Amino acid sequence: MLDNDRVEDLSTVRSHTDELVAEAFKADSPVLLEAPPGSGKSTATRNLAATSETPVTYLCGRTDLYAETKQHFQDMTEEVDYEVIPSPHRHCPSFRVDEPGNQRRLRKLYNKGYSGARLHYLPKEEAYTPCEKEGEGGCEYLRKYERIDSAIEDIDVLIGHHSHANRDKYTAGRLVVLDEFNADAFFTQFPNPNSDLIDDPGEIIPAFLDVISDEDPDFPSKHFADLTDLLIHRNKPEAREAGLEWFENHGASRSKAEYRKYVDVNLFKYNRSHLLAPLLTFSLLCMTRLGDGIEMAPHPEADIYDAWKAADLNLNTRVVRNRNTNEMFVLRPPELENAHQVIGLDGTPTLELWNLLLPYGTEFDHRQVVGKDDFTTYLKQAMNMSLMQIGNHMYHYAGGRVSDKDGARFKIINTIENGRFPLISSKQALHEYEKNGLLSKYVTRTGENEDSDETNFEFADYKASNFASVKSSNAFEKDDLGVVAGTPYPGDDVVKLWAGMCGKGVEPEDDGKTKSFGEFGDRIYEHFTHNQVVQAVLRFGRDDSVHENHGATVYITTSALPEWFDTTGEIDISSAEKRLNIIENLRRISKEADREALAYTTARDIQSDLSNNGEEVSHEYIKNTLEELASTDMLRKKKNAGKNGADIYAWNTSTSVDTQSGMKIIDSDEQISVFDLDPSLT
Repeated sequence: MLDNDRVEDLSTVRSHTDELVAEAFKADSPVLLEAPPGSGKSTATRNLAATSETPVTYLCGRTDLYAETKQHFQDMTEEVDYEVIPSPHRHCPSFRVDEPGNQRRLRKLYNKGYSGARLHYLPKEEAYTPCEKEGEGGCEYLRKYERIDSAIEDIDVLIGHHSHANRDKYTAGRLVVLDEFNADAFFTQFPNPNSDLIDDPGEIIPAFLDVISDEDPDFPSKHFADLTDLLIHRNKPEAREAGLEWFENHGASRSKAEYRKYVDVNLFKYNRSHLLAPLLTFSLLCMTRLGDGIEMAPHPEADIYDAWKAADLNLNTRVVRNRNTNEMFVLRPPELENAHQVIGLDGTPTLELWNLLLPYGTEFDHRQVVGKDDFTTYLKQAMNMSLMQIGNHMYHYAGGRVSDKDGARFKIINTIENGRFPLISSKQALHEYEKNGLLSKYVTRTGENEDSDETNFEFADYKASNFASVKSSNAFEKDDLGVVAGTPYPGDDVVKLWAGMCGKGVEPEDDGKTKSFGEFGDRIYEHFTHNQVVQAVLRFGRDDSVHENHGATVYITTSALPEWFDTTGEIDISSAEKRLNIIENLRRISKEADREALAYTTARDIQSDLSNNGEEVSHEYIKNTLEELASTDMLRKKKNAGKNGADIYAWNTSTSVDTQSGMKIIDSDEQISVFDLDPSLT
């Protein structure tokens, strides 16, 4: 970790990043490298992957990063043998082509647990894949899949999605790089609110019990005839042991279920089968209660791992159940037991969650390029960023409710910056802004060459993304201005769920001012709130063309920021809005004046104009503001030149621009008000 006085130099930071990545490649145990934006962690990783004696599997969460990584290897002088791991959704025509009922059929079977490759080998009455008949080469997905399968030992670098780590052949004997934390790639919710399948545990577990009761006389159906029996009798030693023994003999994994007759997966409208039904059923026999409403299996301290392993399950697979809603959540971490080395890359990591992705009994060695105490020093000095706070509440926007002051905030930022701005907020908040006309009024419009599929913009016409879609995104890297509105906090149950995945039971305590889940739970809570806000902030101005020039300015409307994250300045919304109204009045008068004398006005006249528009501002406040602005040469002032000896003021079109920031900052009463001095605004 660099010393405080060295984090201000970007070349020093990048050099240190190169050193730590090289050390991680040679380390004997998994390494989690925490590195801030612009430090070059991805570049250093790709450079080493190209020359590594051990083959590398580089996994990330976005297809645009695939292209970026491929281009990096193509631009290198030495030849690198790389392959992109195929995806049925991107490479199989049967998933894309609008065959009658075919595309929907395949995707449904895929969502029921079948792998893309397995679907191509099912009987045609179960899954029809016309892509196999295309030309001499057949299906593009199968060709790529089989080519990698046959030549994998000779491929220097495999490029793919985090979910590809679930195949041992892509990780065994290889150095695996996980670029950014992405547990969603290994996570399944039952029922899935976005699915049109029957996947409620209350439906698919009874369906599974019905089938095996009919098909297998060895199954202890007298104890487990239905879900209610299962939940009651699992606490009885005789019944529980009989159930565990059956699963140890027959398996509970998806791969086992894929070939078993007792899981009848088809697309009949009311079909309740699912390939993860055996896992869900088995996990209920193994659950440990973690406090109010949450239980999980296998608990780290429970004597159940032998049975878990015998059932053909990864020891790191976890299942959590919400006892109040009967929802179940499955985390099937990647197959990394046979990997040569594992390296995680992250800008704001939560170590406890990263450790969920590793094999049972192992943890990451957490190393930092820049310490938390020096993080914002690096942003301000090395990356030349200005971080402006323009809100003092949490503003949890995951539910869609937005602050009634956001319109005023956007107006102030638009005036300060003399133009539109890119925006990151929650998905629901963005739709609320769009409905209220705020996007069309204030947010940057997308360019002709911007692909919304790659950038994940929420709307085709606006440069606006939600918190969930910007992780690892470079869509805003060349923007020198950005706004992060609100925080994406999804609710207490999500914190309880992920704490449960770690084997911890947590409960919120709220005194009306602050919320706490305890020392451990707060780290999970801040991962979903504070860290996601910081990640959004870090999307802006990452490109060298920005920070080598004047740097990026990011406005943040939420106070949900880590203790170690310092802003450059603060804009008080109430005073800023009143100041803005005064400035707009001055600018309007100056613009409408056909001679210089008419460009001047008094504090009383401004008060009258504002009052006519329904804005009540005291004469004293207006007078003090005018004097403050005049002292900075933003205004021209003529003393005692107005009616009854009043001072008169005019917007100063000749005001010079601060070349360092393009703005003038006025420090008053410990608040910083920022005004754009660009003469074109007048």
